[in-house]
Amino acid sequence: MRICILTYNFPKSQDEAMVSGVVKNPYYLSIGLYRHGHNVTVLSPSREVKKGIITIKLGKALTVYRISSGSFKGVVRELTCVYEVVRALVNITKQMDFDLFHAHTPSLGMAVVLARKAKLIPPRPVLVTAHGTSWPELLADLKGSIYDIFRTINGWVQRHLDRIALASVDAVQSTSQFQYEELVQLYKVDGSRIFVIHNGVDTDFYRPIMVDRPYLKRRLGLNDGPVVLFVGRLVRKKGLQLLIAAVPEIIRQVPNVSFLVVGGDLAHARYEKELRKQLTTSGFVGRFKWLMSVPEAEMPYVYNAADVCVVPSINYESLPTVVLEAMACGTPVIATKSWGIPEALKDNRALFEEGNVVELAQRVVNVLLDPALAHELAEENLTWIKPFVLKEIVSKLEMLYERMISHGEC
Repeated sequence: MRICILTYNFPKSQDEAMVSGVVKNPYYLSIGLYRHGHNVTVLSPSREVKKGIITIKLGKALTVYRISSGSFKGVVRELTCVYEVVRALVNITKQMDFDLFHAHTPSLGMAVVLARKAKLIPPRPVLVTAHGTSWPELLADLKGSIYDIFRTINGWVQRHLDRIALASVDAVQSTSQFQYEELVQLYKVDGSRIFVIHNGVDTDFYRPIMVDRPYLKRRLGLNDGPVVLFVGRLVRKKGLQLLIAAVPEIIRQVPNVSFLVVGGDLAHARYEKELRKQLTTSGFVGRFKWLMSVPEAEMPYVYNAADVCVVPSINYESLPTVVLEAMACGTPVIATKSWGIPEALKDNRALFEEGNVVELAQRVVNVLLDPALAHELAEENLTWIKPFVLKEIVSKLEMLYERMISHGEC
């Protein structure tokens, strides 16, 4: 099949940091489709492109076109980006006729639909993947500032634009069963047009590394004691503040423990100052090592160096990619028992109630002090990750693509 993937800030290689699932998952999906023999073209609005089209050839049948991601901020940026995408689609479809368009945000899907309705491109099916839903994402990250008032107004407009976009495309991929319900209830999407297909993890890349963990720790500049890992954007909803609040109790029971934070890049670190201030107040700054903009190629080593990975999200998630990556590496995961997380992480000994700092601390301590429990959770993770293996997810999407193409859904 000839597939056009539309996604923001597509990485050039694994030498770049891949900050969020909405960047990382389309990257691995594109690679997976290419490995399955498909001709894949990626159209990617990117922050660093100001005008024109930059072409990157990643393989014989894998080409990336980077374009401007629009002007200004918020909804205005989204709308100007739609204009840039339509312009680029007109040029690209003159060179290649695609079988299907797969957009990874509602606005990118809307751009394809607008170009199709205006007969600027051939009429082909459009699938949108909802990696998250913008309105709950926004509410999960507010902290009550004046600036948040403007963010809320912008988010309200964005929500209605997303609803229009999701109603206009031919099918919607939901990345968790939890999100399926949310799309139906909050965005009023017809449930018969939603297909639950989880994001996949490349288990040839994210896997247990057969090297002594102390060596991996030293490689990252850590000591040989137990290491608690947090990976995620430094925003409120990712819940690092909860882990910091749990630190005194964890250290009381495990005195030689240290903490590793992999926080993405500064563009995604809106909450960093508050987190560092909280940590300073706690008196445990010396127990933390912070890494920013870690290349994707390094991330399997990071997960394998950790004794436990903590995902303490609050307010809203779908199914965080971090959970799947840590599971694939055979690292015990302690995570919030909400949203789509229990669809992958099924052992109650690895889950805690949202926002419960006491329970979070004890779950972490249990893993660090009980090697048998840590081993059991790690082995369970390597079993439970199997339905999320990238090859399996690519196969499911291939079947959906073929159904859409054969039914002429456009």
